[in-house]
Amino acid sequence: MQKQKKSVPQSRALVYGLLVVLVLAAGGFFMVRSRHKNNSQTVISSTPKPNVSNQTATTTPTPSPNPKQDRQSGPAGELVAPSGTFVSNHRPNISGRPTPNTESSICITTPNVQCDISFVSATMTKSLGVKTTDASGVASWSWSIDSVGLTAGTWTITAKASSGDKSLETNDTLSLEVSP
Repeated sequence: MQKQKKSVPQSRALVYGLLVVLVLAAGGFFMVRSRHKNNSQTVISSTPKPNVSNQTATTTPTPSPNPKQDRQSGPAGELVAPSGTFVSNHRPNISGRPTPNTESSICITTPNVQCDISFVSATMTKSLGVKTTDASGVASWSWSIDSVGLTAGTWTITAKASSGDKSLETNDTLSLEVSP
């Protein structure tokens, strides 16, 4: 009995066939993995980050007997220290070049209370004017540096929420640096 030898072309064909199957399997794996990555969702929080520090109360709120509390208003009716984006640009120019001199400001506190944002320099105080917060506890302003009367220099930013004889203030962690 004589053994038959496999021909070299048949061995090569088998190796090439296995190689093709491995390449297709790897390609399919990476396609499925890539599609899974593209379909996964990234959740971005829309909750504003408070831009606050140095919170001080000018009166001490009386604790409410109602333990029910929501995120914005604290215990029922209790005044909450203001937070939000007190100025949209901490480095504006009066001339508006190269940075626009228009700003937007947001104060978030207890619903239906008075909120004001003020600016204090070494020699004067300016204010955006009091607004009443909406049912969500938000008050907003759109304004320009010159319309408020701000001059070149460094200004401390303070938001104040008031209701009756109670008020709470929050200082922005950054100063407003107004350039000519």
